Amino acid sequence: MSRRQRLSQLVRQVQDGEEGAFEAFVRETQEPAYRLACSLLRDPDLAQDALQEAYLAAYSAIHQLRDPEAAHSWTLRIVTYQCRRFQRRTRPGSLEAMADGGHEPSTPAESEGTEQRLDLGRAFDELNEQDRTVLTLREVMQLSYDEMARALKVPLGTVRSRLAKARLRFAKALQGERNR
Repeated sequence: MSRRQRLSQLVRQVQDGEEGAFEAFVRETQEPAYRLACSLLRDPDLAQDALQEAYLAAYSAIHQLRDPEAAHSWTLRIVTYQCRRFQRRTRPGSLEAMADGGHEPSTPAESEGTEQRLDLGRAFDELNEQDRTVLTLREVMQLSYDEMARALKVPLGTVRSRLAKARLRFAKALQGERNR
């Protein structure tokens, strides 16, 4: 059974009032949802908080979900919305602390890797929210174009266009970071 089929079945079970179905739904969707939240918020603790809010919202609205087949993209859309709310309420943490995990590099190779992560992080931060979202969904979450279109509620052509433009802007921002 595919993930889509499992999620669809779990949504129907939740909608039918089956005990434990929502917990199973959370277990099935939690890992990709957490990766998305971490990527968008760049703070694991904040991502965890946003995820809790997202699942509360999902629990409240799951009976209104008309197409259980769309459960995965529906969940990611809720997570994205909650992350945006959290971004408006909080300030991002230190890029340097996130890049090196809070410790000093001990070797030249580790130092170079840290600098590359900082360059990537700074370039990513220069992008607008829409670009960060499409790049995260495709490159980090590895969603298909169809899944992205459903998650973002936009046509497939729009997804392809946004992704192509986001990749160009990211490459330009990264080049700018490396030239500094």
